[in-house]
Amino acid sequence: MTAGRVAALDIGSNSIHLLVCEPSPDGWRELYREAVITRLGASLARDGTISQEAVQRGIDAVSRLAGAARASDAQLLVFATEAVRSAGNGSQVVAELSRVAAVPVEVITGEEEARLTYLGARTSRGLEAGQAAIVVDVGGASTEVARGTGSVPDLALSVPLGSGSLTEQCLSDPPSRAECRVAYEAACDAFHPVAPLSQHGNRDVSSVLITGGTASTLVLLTGGAALLDSQQLEEARTTVLCAPARAVAMQFGIEEGRARVIGGGIEICAALLLVLKVRSMTVVPEGIRLGAIVSHFGDGRVM
Repeated sequence: MTAGRVAALDIGSNSIHLLVCEPSPDGWRELYREAVITRLGASLARDGTISQEAVQRGIDAVSRLAGAARASDAQLLVFATEAVRSAGNGSQVVAELSRVAAVPVEVITGEEEARLTYLGARTSRGLEAGQAAIVVDVGGASTEVARGTGSVPDLALSVPLGSGSLTEQCLSDPPSRAECRVAYEAACDAFHPVAPLSQHGNRDVSSVLITGGTASTLVLLTGGAALLDSQQLEEARTTVLCAPARAVAMQFGIEEGRARVIGGGIEICAALLLVLKVRSMTVVPEGIRLGAIVSHFGDGRVM
């Protein structure tokens, strides 16, 4: 195992990601990354469990990505988020995934997920200490929002609504304009508790960073936009309204599973612009996985 080389394996609700990094003089050097769409959380809205088919997709993905991490000669950190922590059969899923990963899978809390995402996004963006920022990660089954001025957020929240769960609840394939409106209103209601994060002291926080699969997919759907505002979101919404997920996936070169849930992600982002009282969010390339690696080095523990 190469000293200082760490791999973060993130078992999310829509996809499983691997990031391998090592320290460098100017921060962190990315050595390898890979993602596999598994949609672990697709059945949660129906019966509160992860289906056996989804578990098998997760087993296959973790086996492959853990092998890639070991081939990179890296120390492996493995953690799971909302789909696993909320599933009725979550403990069984953890046991299966830990077996194939050959290291324990840690199920992190929503607040810890928000903290790690915040740390990774600030590191990725290179924000200086004292600069207030809000960090958002729209996942498949939950959305994390954190605010602060340094490496540790002063507020960190996890809302159990993500692109996949909102899509399953509200949107057909392709969705109608009326369904999008219902999804948007549901998201506005769900994210009402996030509103206090829009201020730090007596000042509004104008810098909002967004990371994760929804953000990276929206960049592709909007022609590479690094800033997501209401105009960009409407452009993406129109794309989703006009064609089924399979056609959107083929047009933009994305996984069909990602295309299927992006409608829910669009409405969550639109709701967050309203609730946080900002005009736009800046897309950053890294969040929770880099945060887990930085946290591991910073305090000598896995999570």
